[in-house]
Amino acid sequence: MLKKIVEAVKWAREHSEALAELEKTIQPALIAEWKAEVEAWEEDNSCPNPFESRFSPVTQAAVRLELAELEAQELQAGINVSLHTDISPSDLITLGIDLEDQQARLRSKFADVSLHDTDKQKATLQTQITSLQRRLEAWARIQELYMPAVCQLRHQSSEAIERVEELKPQDFELWLPSQLPTETPTDQKLAGYEWDLRYAQALDALDDVRSHLRLRSHIYMYKDKNIRGQAGSTRAKKIIDSVGSRKQASVLKYRRARNALLSLTSRLERCGWETV
Repeated sequence: MLKKIVEAVKWAREHSEALAELEKTIQPALIAEWKAEVEAWEEDNSCPNPFESRFSPVTQAAVRLELAELEAQELQAGINVSLHTDISPSDLITLGIDLEDQQARLRSKFADVSLHDTDKQKATLQTQITSLQRRLEAWARIQELYMPAVCQLRHQSSEAIERVEELKPQDFELWLPSQLPTETPTDQKLAGYEWDLRYAQALDALDDVRSHLRLRSHIYMYKDKNIRGQAGSTRAKKIIDSVGSRKQASVLKYRRARNALLSLTSRLERCGWETV
């Protein structure tokens, strides 16, 4: 019991010092407002809970749901613009962005390939390559229904570049609306769908980057305080490297989303989003 009391006193002191350091960076008026909200909520739980976030971020999942509901409403009103029985226009763009993410993950795995990989690891990678290739081919056939201009672009690309072997799936050109040449006509509705999804993708990616940076900072502090010896330091380094890899993947996703938004700006004449 005494040991637990000593530990509790030590942690209470450390938390108090950390709280004091944090409060130095916050305006006194905001601290007073926060304390008043907490006390009001403790007295009456019907008051707004100050511990619940009041910020409602735009997420890819929310945008996908919104687009699906919009298409359902149009269908009920007798407006059907789908050219495929199973894939609607918004589904096409959503799947295209998902395939782009899968291409990025596959490129990352290729970068980590080692000469010492086991046969099982090589078989798993080859299975992923084949699976992605099949999904890309199926999606591309449906894309040509909604975006006929893509057929000509793919034909020109195959003629311009001579290859001994077929194009690898991670390098397959998706030709989403944001990736089309300026002179190529684009369906404004498809471009609008991509804009909404890319905007949410950029916000999601930024949130992931922040989370990974906070986690890495926490691991560094924990390592400096609690880990001694080569074995522990090696394990901690592996964890830190893993978090760094996930952070970099989120950075690349954000850049893809932002570049797409920049490309769509002139087509859709949208502005005021550049702070994202």
